[in-house]
Amino acid sequence: MKETFDIGRFGKYLLTDIKSLFNRRGISLISLSLAGVAANFVVLLFNLVLGDQYMGWDSSVRSLLFYFCGALAVILVPVRHYGIITDKRKGAEFLLMPASLLEKFISLIIVSVIVVPLTYCILYIGTDWLWSICDRTFDKSLFRYIVLESNMPLINFDFTDMHFFTLDDFASGILVFVLGGLFFRKSKIGKTFLVLLASGIVIGTAFIGLIDNETIYANISEDSLRLVDNINDTVILLLLLAGIWFRMKKIQL
Repeated sequence: MKETFDIGRFGKYLLTDIKSLFNRRGISLISLSLAGVAANFVVLLFNLVLGDQYMGWDSSVRSLLFYFCGALAVILVPVRHYGIITDKRKGAEFLLMPASLLEKFISLIIVSVIVVPLTYCILYIGTDWLWSICDRTFDKSLFRYIVLESNMPLINFDFTDMHFFTLDDFASGILVFVLGGLFFRKSKIGKTFLVLLASGIVIGTAFIGLIDNETIYANISEDSLRLVDNINDTVILLLLLAGIWFRMKKIQL
């Protein structure tokens, strides 16, 4: 097998990887994606039993549940799907797959950063939209509230200020847990969270003096700060990608 990149072989491997994802973690992903409909149904059921007047949740409240379940989906599903690579018995399947390390790496990134979040959003927002058609007590659907009317950077891209998140922050948030899942054999998410917490405390303590010192920022323009932020985000993303690559390479060997 060529240890480079073959588009035909990669396409077959990517499809196999996606099928494996839905076969193994599909129930978890679908359950989180249908949490909004389930919550609406429970509210409706309680109102019917208690004889109270039913009123659907406000879109702002439903969006909080959407983001919360979304965070669980993009962390739990990829980590559980790829975390088995560290298991000597279950990880053997990964090692024996007919694909190069580069193809496996790219597939992992695509599935973790694109396939899982996109599937979740389509299912969650789609079912909410269908419910909103039937339920006239809704003020608006999440599709309208989040996609059409939101001012969140993830939805309304502004490339003029070179801030492409927040795709970079979004990807980094997912990949840091994937990396933790590849390094730790047990309690993958918990240990990753503890590492992030400890790192945040150390970095925050180290830079607290700079934050309090307003003179440092006196002669720095907003554009310069934004550029530094973008460079910082990009470096973090590249470090995470490198960490995943070398960890996969070590496991592969």
